[in-house]
Amino acid sequence: LNTSFDKEIAKLALPALLTTLLDPVMTAIDAAIVGRLGTPQLAAVGACTVLYNFSNFVFNFLLYTTTPRIAAAASTNDSLAIACPTLFQMMGTSPEVMAFAVPFLRVRCLSSPAIMMTYVMSGVFRGFKDTKATLVSSTWSNVAHILLDAVCIFGLGMGAVGAAMATSLSLWLNWSILF
Repeated sequence: LNTSFDKEIAKLALPALLTTLLDPVMTAIDAAIVGRLGTPQLAAVGACTVLYNFSNFVFNFLLYTTTPRIAAAASTNDSLAIACPTLFQMMGTSPEVMAFAVPFLRVRCLSSPAIMMTYVMSGVFRGFKDTKATLVSSTWSNVAHILLDAVCIFGLGMGAVGAAMATSLSLWLNWSILF
């Protein structure tokens, strides 16, 4: 750690390394506790861990492709914080509208993981010829959305951003019902 670069790299690398090690620690804890239940249960944890880790490892590229792109954008101040208003400007959005649009979109983006997982879960249910489950989850999500709109927009005084929050929360609810 002779240079400022060495210190900066160490400051980033140590937490990243520890984060990577935490998943196997969870698995070890599960094995230690479930092992007290019996051999078949412990074997099930082992088999599921292998299958689960293998199937999720396929998406590991997201971590390693996202990191350098975001780092490069952040180093040139071309981050998502700048990209969002720029995209609205390209659409011809007025500054008055943009004052509401930018925070709305940022909060609305909180539901993106829920939407992706809901797509997967919907595909699973459809694959089993069950389209009613997604109808039920979407219905409850929409009922919750109406209530959350009223609470977030007016009750909490969040205005337009409250609508984005209500939508994001209801989409997470939709996924959780399917899960």
